[in-house]
Amino acid sequence: SPASFGAWNFLQLLLLVVLGLISFYAIFLAFSTLSIYLTRLSAISAFYDVVSNIMRYPTDALGYHTGFMTTLLFPLAVVATLPAQLVLGKVSELQLVIEIALSIGAFSLSYQFWKFSLRHYTSASS
Repeated sequence: SPASFGAWNFLQLLLLVVLGLISFYAIFLAFSTLSIYLTRLSAISAFYDVVSNIMRYPTDALGYHTGFMTTLLFPLAVVATLPAQLVLGKVSELQLVIEIALSIGAFSLSYQFWKFSLRHYTSASS
């Protein structure tokens, strides 16, 4: 509960904020990497606008099935709502472990995609 928010909960909150930044960076890195392949990024920026609008609402407000799908499809929804759920005492240890794995996995995949794209980049002018 929020009344019993102690040092351990604060460390968990700090961990979630760091994992959120890592996840956010991973998604931006993936979108930036797509710019190597796509010359017009208006569709990607429009997609990001839709995703950021979805993030304004907590996943709990969307219902169980919709919230679960939103969490899977848009990891930023987790970044936006999980710290608040922790403060309210609604986060389990399993959710923290899953968030750690997802953040590290998203960063790793984005970084591998970036390295692959740089190795296979060919300039349009040469």
